[in-house]
Amino acid sequence: MLETALLLIGTIVFVVLGWAMYGRRGPVRKLLMAASLIVLTALVVISMAVVRP
Repeated sequence: MLETALLLIGTIVFVVLGWAMYGRRGPVRKLLMAASLIVLTALVVISMAVVRP
């Protein structure tokens, strides 16, 4: 249950970060890209924990 909620929240955050990155230039884009990579890594780790308990 908790993992499902975290996956849903993480997916929404990832989409919002991608939308915020669209059309940006400079250091803000790099910061958003780094944040989205961290969120994506967390999503993969959580989904692996869900699949293999």
